[in-house]
Amino acid sequence: MFIKSLDSSLCEADRKLLQNPEMAAFFQDDVIEAFAQGVRGPADEAILLYKDWGFELGEINVPVHIIHGEDEKFAPLTFGMYLDKTLPNSTLKTYSEQGHLFLITTFDEIFDWIAHHN
Repeated sequence: MFIKSLDSSLCEADRKLLQNPEMAAFFQDDVIEAFAQGVRGPADEAILLYKDWGFELGEINVPVHIIHGEDEKFAPLTFGMYLDKTLPNSTLKTYSEQGHLFLITTFDEIFDWIAHHN
């Protein structure tokens, strides 16, 4: 039921991934854990995203790797592109026809990519 309620926020790749019962259970458990202490934590996190952090992203000089699905709906690709443009030492790697959840199935590939780009 929960996954069905997210349908409009999911791209086709995310929908397909969640058709796998094991992946759907993993995602469901992840969401349940996020709200295990109530709604305060996720609400505070959402508020923090829009508050002044006390520094500008352009001041971050360490290498930053941005991994983004091109069909992402929760945080559209334009957001990843903005981060890449704003962070002075960033690398953007995109995955075509992928959304928010593809990271679940590509951990090894992504960690390998990061290890070879440091």
